[in-house]
Amino acid sequence: MRKRNLFFIIFTMVGGGLFFWLVQRIGWDKIAEVFTLFQWWHLVILLGLYFLSMIFMSLSMRLILKSLGYRLPFLTIFALTNINLAVGYITPFAYVGGEPVQIYLMYKRYRVPVGTGTANVLIEKVTRQLIAMIFIVFGVILFIFNQEIPWGIRIGLAAFISFLIFVLWAYFAKSISGEGFFHYMIKIFHLSRWKILNNPKVAPVITDIDRRTSDFLVKHRRAFGLCLIYATLAELVPIAQMILVFWFMGINPGIVNIFLLFIVTNLLTFVPSPAQLGTFEASGVSVFAIKGIGAGAGLTWSVYLHIINILSTIPGLVLLPIYGLTIKEAVFNGEEMQRKISGKNIK
Repeated sequence: MRKRNLFFIIFTMVGGGLFFWLVQRIGWDKIAEVFTLFQWWHLVILLGLYFLSMIFMSLSMRLILKSLGYRLPFLTIFALTNINLAVGYITPFAYVGGEPVQIYLMYKRYRVPVGTGTANVLIEKVTRQLIAMIFIVFGVILFIFNQEIPWGIRIGLAAFISFLIFVLWAYFAKSISGEGFFHYMIKIFHLSRWKILNNPKVAPVITDIDRRTSDFLVKHRRAFGLCLIYATLAELVPIAQMILVFWFMGINPGIVNIFLLFIVTNLLTFVPSPAQLGTFEASGVSVFAIKGIGAGAGLTWSVYLHIINILSTIPGLVLLPIYGLTIKEAVFNGEEMQRKISGKNIK
């Protein structure tokens, strides 16, 4: 836990340093410009869109869970999804990290087995990533043939996207074939030597996740098709938010710039920085500067949307104590949660 705290502090300092460096270089007046543009109805629309995407995610999770043999009320899943995304956002890898908390709470409060809960969360998330990848691939094609982008960036981006496509292919292809995604990845990357994967409590959980994922994709194709629709609607929401912020700023970005921003902001979730501090602003500044819109406008756009993203975590963080967890426990005690549930009630 101390190591986790140290990483959190380091990543926060690096992200904060990047943010203040950008603001210092571009000008504090761009931060002030955010508040001159801000109006209460902007907040209502942008947050409303965010929670609309949460509704689509929750509907998908509820459908997957029902297909796996467990029924939870929609509002319960909606609350857990809020907690998942809120905790995930403030961890170093934005939107990645709240899943163990949701799985833990599903097991602790509703006795959903670990394997089922994990399969449920992963299927929903990977389905959304599949839709996002379709958007990203389309954007990368625009990116690669854009003369303003250096070739080094184009090649590096294409290589990284190719790896992500491989992971998505492996997840769906190996799950449908029955081999299982995790067992396939363990085999091809020679991970079987890792002690944790041979742990008698962990190994059955991995097998159960693969089995339940395979069952859903093979036996519940109609439900999976509906999940794809929910995922598409959920992924269209951030694009709509980006366009609206441009509109509020009086800028006509064009479809190329929208896709470029969607690509960069999605890929930057892999860069460790709590709440995307600094990295989110860097994405807007870099794309706006490259496309000739202006780094200052990029900073204003980024901070504007970043404030909305931060505000959207409040409901999830407020719900944490209702479910018996503090923010500290949720963010820093992920390993302890996993130890508590590993090997229990997994079938």
